[in-house]
Parts: sequence; C-alpha cells; structure tokens
Amino acid sequence: MQHEGERPQLQAWVSKKGPDGLRAYRQEENRQSIDGLPGLD
Repeated sequence: MQHEGERPQLQAWVSKKGPDGLRAYRQEENRQSIDGLPGLD
C-alpha cells in the first residue's frame, strides 16, 4: 500500500459548509463523546 495523494472530499465538504455551518456542526456533533461523556466547549 502506498500513498497516492490527498483525497479531496474533506476540503470540499468544509468549503460547502462554510465557517458558520462548520461551527454549528462541531457544536452539535461534539456535545458528547462516543462513550457518552460530556464534550468540551
């Protein structure tokens, strides 16, 4: 297995969300950890 290059999906998704959308996504998705503990502010 060898590195073929960066994948463009993440940057495209971030660009589509925009700064406000990304902030809202992080606030919603990081409220708690995968084991149910409270997330960080």
